[in-house]
Amino acid sequence: MRRRHLAGGTLLGISRAMGLALGTVRKYARAESFPARMAHGPGSSILDPHLPYLGARVAEDCENAMALWREFGERGFLGGSRQVHRWLAERRAAPAKTGRRARRIRGPGDAPPSAARRRVPALLTAPQLAWTRRIWLG
Repeated sequence: MRRRHLAGGTLLGISRAMGLALGTVRKYARAESFPARMAHGPGSSILDPHLPYLGARVAEDCENAMALWREFGERGFLGGSRQVHRWLAERRAAPAKTGRRARRIRGPGDAPPSAARRRVPALLTAPQLAWTRRIWLG
C-alpha cells in the first residue's frame, strides 16, 4: 500500500484494487512502520468473584447450572444464567446427568434418535440429489 501510495496511486484506487476499506488503506499508507497488533487475551469475568464458591459447589457434585445461578442471584451475582452454563460445561467431566440435555450413551448398533422416530425414509438434500444424478447420468 505504501509503495502504491508513494508511486502516486490514490487511496480510493488502492482500496478498490486490494479489496480493503478506505480507512484501512489510509491508516497503512500514512503509517511510518507496520502498526503493532494489540495483544488480546482472556479478560476478567463477572464470574471471577464467585469462582471459589463455584469450585466448592462443583466439588460437592452440584452440576445443575440453573441451581447454581439461582444461588448466585442470592449472593448478588448480576450476570445471566448462560455464563454459569458455559463455565460449568467447560469443567464437566461427563455429560449432564439430568435435564433436557441428559443423553443416553448409544451403542454401536443403536440407530440415531431422529431415525428411530421417523416412519418414512429421509429425503435427500439438494446437493445429495445433484450428486446422485451426476452418478446415474454420467
